[in-house]
Amino acid sequence: MATKRPKKRNKQTVAAQRARYKKQQEELAAQKNGKKKRSGKEIAVIVISVIVALGLMLPSLAQIFAQPSSSESIPTTVEGFQERYQPLVDELEGELSADPTNADAELELANTYYQWGSYAQMFGATEEFQAEVQRVFGEAKNAYAKYLELLGSTDSEEAKQASVSEALCDYYLGNTGEAIASLTNLADSTDYASAWANLGMIYSAQGATETALECYEKGVAADPDDALGVKSYCEQQIEALQNTSESAETGTDEGASDEDSTADDGSSTAGGSEAE
Repeated sequence: MATKRPKKRNKQTVAAQRARYKKQQEELAAQKNGKKKRSGKEIAVIVISVIVALGLMLPSLAQIFAQPSSSESIPTTVEGFQERYQPLVDELEGELSADPTNADAELELANTYYQWGSYAQMFGATEEFQAEVQRVFGEAKNAYAKYLELLGSTDSEEAKQASVSEALCDYYLGNTGEAIASLTNLADSTDYASAWANLGMIYSAQGATETALECYEKGVAADPDDALGVKSYCEQQIEALQNTSESAETGTDEGASDEDSTADDGSSTAGGSEAE
């Protein structure tokens, strides 16, 4: 069944969305220039706890760029998300139609689609929602690819983060191998801290604890001053993984001790035979 196209929002509403987006970009630029430092909760490596229960949500600045203000509620229907994001998408696509070389508009479009998919994923229990999430992340991936093609390199901070976001789109689309390959290539070639952090989270989600720890440690080394907040985030994840590992080992040791105690009591042995 075809999805109803949402009503267009008025120009004032779309303009307000874009103004908020521009302000957040300026704050990020100010941080880079040392004028303002964002807290660890506002940086690229935020994990939305609600989404973790439904499926791992890996971080990206795209979640920040077009993030709804605290006064706005997150939609809970496909139509609600379309009503919120489609007007901004339409405006940006109009700008790109007039000027396909507008890299800023292409990045804003990619970030808008990514943020749309990120929040829609919270409520993606139905087939309709899953299809919408896949469609939107596919659009985001295409837009990031076009943006990076326009730039021609990953030298800038924006380009590196766009590369991370493009890789995460692959992850959400089910292309985990491609996501890992892209992030690994970016991390190895640029030593970008956010790339290491996201690799750590993917490997951790797969149960590859040792590899995840290695990635997190490299994330710490790549952001020694915690300028991006990656260092503090990775350190938290390292501690959590180590604590989990130690708890598992303690449980194993206790189990072994119980077996030894049982055998010493003469009731049974590990092989199940009675002690004589």
